[in-house]
Amino acid sequence: MILIVLWHGYLAVAWVSCRGMGIWLWNGHLAVEWASWWNGHLARFIFQTGSMPMPLLLIP
Repeated sequence: MILIVLWHGYLAVAWVSCRGMGIWLWNGHLAVEWASWWNGHLARFIFQTGSMPMPLLLIP
């Protein structure tokens, strides 16, 4: 399932599955979150890039 929300003026997209990836605009930075089940636990890894001064356009 893909969830697209507008949160405090920022566009956030979450991909929810047992293996998924989310792309977020967080505090003016683009963050990519990768989530996966690992040994029965949900492991989350967040990678962050530099600031994004322009609007973010996401195409599923």
